[in-house]
Amino acid sequence: MVHIYSGVLLWILLPCVASSCTCMHARLRTVPAVIPADCAEVDLCYNLFSRLSTGFFSRATQWTKLDLRYNSISPIEARAFTGLGNLQSLDLRYNDITIIKGNAFQGLNNLQTMTLRYNDLSVIERYSFTGMPNLEEVDLAYNDLIEILSHAFSQLPSLRTLDLCYNDIIHIFSYAFNALPRCTSLNMNYNDIS
Repeated sequence: MVHIYSGVLLWILLPCVASSCTCMHARLRTVPAVIPADCAEVDLCYNLFSRLSTGFFSRATQWTKLDLRYNSISPIEARAFTGLGNLQSLDLRYNDITIIKGNAFQGLNNLQTMTLRYNDLSVIERYSFTGMPNLEEVDLAYNDLIEILSHAFSQLPSLRTLDLCYNDIIHIFSYAFNALPRCTSLNMNYNDIS
């Protein structure tokens, strides 16, 4: 296991392969190279990440869980998560994300849960969530969404739960929730839909 606190690297040797890495409060702006390649669960919360650009996680091929809570992430650009093909859980709560670009999550073929709760999201572009055949749960509660564009949540064959409560949604375009055959829970409580 690897722990990084306030920029100080602490190694704790375990008899097996390192399965988790915690880099909390380390004032990081980029993904540290000291994270072992075979690390599965990575906690990068409470750092200084502000932008997730294309290929930001290109060396993180074995990660299955990524925690990016409490950073200052604002834009998520197209293909920002390239390299995270094994990722199953992504937590982006408590950031400053205002927009999700189309194809932002491209390559997250094994992702099952995504949490974007408590951001400043006002726009989710068309096809932002496409290309994630195993995505089962998306949490977008407590944001500033005003409308849901057509094809914002299209082609998610495994999606079961979508939480959009506590937003400011007033309009939903046709085909916004197209091709969601397994969706059994859509929470739209506390919006202004007329």
